[in-house]
Amino acid sequence: MIRSVMAVWKEKKLSFFLALIPWLASFLLEGRFFVVARSAHLLTYVGCKGILLVGLFLFADFLLRAIREPMGDSRYTLLYAMSYFLILLGWMLWKLPLYLQGDELNIYIQAKQLDPMAYWFNYFTGCYWISCGMLLPFEMGPILIKLLLHSLTMGYCAQRLRKHSSAVWALLLYIPYLQPFVMDLGASAHRLPLYGILYLFLAAKLFFDHKEQKKLDGKTLLLLSVVIGILSYWRTEGIYMVVAGAILIPVAYRLPVRKQLSRLWKPAVCYVLILLILALPQFAAYADDSKPSMMVRSAPLCGYALANMLRSGLEEADIEPATYEAIDVYIPFEKLREMNAVQGDAAYSHAMAMDLADPKADFAVRGAFCDAVKGLILKHPLIFLRSQWNGFCYTSAQYSYEGDLQTFLRYGSYRQWLPLLLCGIFLIFGLLRKRFVTMLLSLCGLGNWALITALMPAAYAKYFYVDYLLGYFLLFLGLACLLSRRKEQIYE
Repeated sequence: MIRSVMAVWKEKKLSFFLALIPWLASFLLEGRFFVVARSAHLLTYVGCKGILLVGLFLFADFLLRAIREPMGDSRYTLLYAMSYFLILLGWMLWKLPLYLQGDELNIYIQAKQLDPMAYWFNYFTGCYWISCGMLLPFEMGPILIKLLLHSLTMGYCAQRLRKHSSAVWALLLYIPYLQPFVMDLGASAHRLPLYGILYLFLAAKLFFDHKEQKKLDGKTLLLLSVVIGILSYWRTEGIYMVVAGAILIPVAYRLPVRKQLSRLWKPAVCYVLILLILALPQFAAYADDSKPSMMVRSAPLCGYALANMLRSGLEEADIEPATYEAIDVYIPFEKLREMNAVQGDAAYSHAMAMDLADPKADFAVRGAFCDAVKGLILKHPLIFLRSQWNGFCYTSAQYSYEGDLQTFLRYGSYRQWLPLLLCGIFLIFGLLRKRFVTMLLSLCGLGNWALITALMPAAYAKYFYVDYLLGYFLLFLGLACLLSRRKEQIYE
């Protein structure tokens, strides 16, 4: 045991010392970032400091491997990533504002106060912004690190693909990810853009590890468990990843579940423990009575769903008096009727109904409103599903083709039903041809879509970012392999 630890230390000590330099510098730099004393939220501060050190170590170790191994995987990943990074950076400088706004500005302001906003965007979001702010203490600092992470993910996917196509044909994978939809979100460090690239990394690793018949070692199990845990809790709809991950890992690494079940208890315990550890801070945040509760967080969805259901067949006369009163006191039905008459389907674009809500309403009134709307949803599920489906359709109708290349690219890249269709096709293909990893990844994409469509509080195309990345990943890796004329099963 001691010898193995010493061997690892000898191999990684340079990476550690290289990471230690910017980490120690962050103690000075963060003085320009934080507006509160570190002791005010000491646990959050220490945790984010640890995250920063681990991130810097992994990056330093990656760079050293890229330098030491001229033909190694890290070198190819870096080369692919650098080209994408320059394109992404150019897009940001050309098309996007170089300042924060909306939710990102709010997250940044709260991060300066060492508030991870676990009660609203999940603690992973705040910890990312706080950790980035320690090292790059200015508004665009977290955005620049997001560009790097996005590019490294793309570089990783292309590097894995080149082994089954070629170094040139692997570049085909960039085609869907150079579309405006992905580029716009690439220069964002909000929750969904970060979630999406982490999801893509997981899909690529599981797919290629299975294809190359990799073995599941302790380091890989730890990495996968952490990634799956983050994806499970970072967004509400991600909870299915707890079960999906427990199925994907044994299938991807061909673990002998039936014959040697007794050998799997250690990996299973490790998986469960890591997921529990990652969940604890979030559960603690939900239990904090001083922060907005889950009830308040669900209010935008309730207001959005109510307005849309009234346009999709729900009649006011069918609403029970007590339910009607609980809703009307917070958002008057008269105002909802006026809004629907004026806005029509444009009301799908965001939760406009919340602009009509009584700003002076206390928690009890808002809670009663949410309970009343949830009761209507349970009583009229088909109307609710129809209205949410119409909202999904609206995400693909917000951009039109006006005859030029620029609007054509934006029009095409924002068709959210296309990657959904691809996931459905690969699900059927994987099932018929017994390509189980392809089938399970596609099933995860469809499950993600179904949960988001049911829960979305606005028709934002970005909600379906995961499906976009996953559907086109499966399509273009197949195209690259076919065009390179490798004689192997593509989706094996």
